[in-house]
Amino acid sequence: MQEKLLTSGKVAKLCQVSVPTVLNWINSGFLPSYKTAGGHNRISPLGLLRFLTENSMFIPSELYGLSGVEPEELTSEGNQKKSVAIVADDEEVVRDLLHEVLTGINYVVVDVQDGLEACLQMGLLRPELLILDLLMPRMDGLQVIQTIRKQPELNNTRIIVVSGHITDDARRALEDAGIKHIMEKPISISEFVRISRFAEEQ
Repeated sequence: MQEKLLTSGKVAKLCQVSVPTVLNWINSGFLPSYKTAGGHNRISPLGLLRFLTENSMFIPSELYGLSGVEPEELTSEGNQKKSVAIVADDEEVVRDLLHEVLTGINYVVVDVQDGLEACLQMGLLRPELLILDLLMPRMDGLQVIQTIRKQPELNNTRIIVVSGHITDDARRALEDAGIKHIMEKPISISEFVRISRFAEEQ
C-alpha cells in the first residue's frame, strides 16, 4: 500500500476544520505526523483515517481513496476496529505472503521494503504489530528496533522478527531489546498466525 502524505492544510480541508485545529491534534499527540526537514507536518491518509474512526468523527469519502482502504476494511464483524500491521521485508514474495496471511486474520496491512521506510510508517501509523526482517536496505532490523524503542508512543507495538539468517549474536541482541517472537525463514504459517493473534491480544 503506497500512500501520498498529506499536508496540514489538506487535512484541514478534508476534515472541514481549521489548520490550527489540525496542528492542535498533532501537537497533542492524537494525530501521528512526520516533520520534514523544513519543519512542515506530513500526515498519512491511513493514520488520519484511524484517528477519525477511533474518535467517531466525520470521515470524508475522499479519504478512503487516498488511504487505499475501503470502509469495510477498517472494521470486522460486530463493528470491531481492525488492528494495523506493518510488514517490513525487502523480499517481495515474503511481503506478499505475510500481507495475505495477516489480511486473512483481520489486520489492515501496510508493506514496506526497507528499514527507513519502516521507521517512517511506524511514526505515521503507530501500528499494533510490526513484522520485521533483519537484513534490509538503508537500515537493518536491529537499527529499526533501536529507533522505535526511543519513541514512547510506539511502546505498545508488538514486534515479530522474521528473518532468513539469525546468528546467535543477533538472537541475543534481539532478546536484549525485548523481542519475544523470533522466527527463522522458511516459517510455519500456522505458527506465524498463532503468534500474530497472540501479539494482538497482548
